[in-house]
Amino acid sequence: MRFSPHFYKNRERKDRATITEEMCLAVVNDPVHTEVQDNGRIRHWAPVDLFGDGQLRYLRVVTSSTRNFVFTAFADDGFRRKMRRAGRTTP
Repeated sequence: MRFSPHFYKNRERKDRATITEEMCLAVVNDPVHTEVQDNGRIRHWAPVDLFGDGQLRYLRVVTSSTRNFVFTAFADDGFRRKMRRAGRTTP
């Protein structure tokens, strides 16, 4: 899997510094939820331990339609609310 320059540039941000390529691969390979965007990109969500504190947070990884290129990844604090509004439960 390849990663965009945008992904690496955003890892310079304090809130995204702990996101690794391995975390992104895990999310893409075993997501709890996926959505296709209007532009064909795919959003993947899965819980990960972002800060090594044992607390799981949902990581959103946006890939190409072929799932072989990561555009961006970030902690999605609104994922649980989104699922509740849709009438779904989160793991």
